[in-house]
Amino acid sequence: MNIFHIREMNVQDQSFLWDMLHESLLSPLTSSELQLDERPSVAVLKDWGREGDYGLLAEDNDGEPMGAALVRLYSEEHKGQGFISESIPALTMAIRKEQMDRGVGTALLTALFDELKKRDIEKVSLCVDPNNEPAMLLYYRFGFKETSVAGDSVVMLAALL
Repeated sequence: MNIFHIREMNVQDQSFLWDMLHESLLSPLTSSELQLDERPSVAVLKDWGREGDYGLLAEDNDGEPMGAALVRLYSEEHKGQGFISESIPALTMAIRKEQMDRGVGTALLTALFDELKKRDIEKVSLCVDPNNEPAMLLYYRFGFKETSVAGDSVVMLAALL
């Protein structure tokens, strides 16, 4: 069994987040090139650390990042993936492939939902590839329901309170 802990993310974690975004997009672009990209999927990390940004990082006992879950509010003008409204934060989550099936996603979402409830956040949305069966099952377990289709992805919404 892999032991890990969850901590709040900070701006120093941004390079790991760019690597995870790069991996999740399976993009031919390098991580640094992604930072210049204007796609909604990249908007989740652009200027990370602004007011309302919040995320958690799972690390192993050696301090190596295993995965992350973060939320961000978007405006109508600058929508990110999973955008439903300006008052509903959009969730992005990524787990290193070699760390899957170890409870990291469940632990991250549990801790993130607990924090969002403390902040009186009532709902959270996300965008996911419907063919990503492990992610879909995890999100269903946490109460997410499909609301719409965005290209080849599904937008989901969960009530927290």
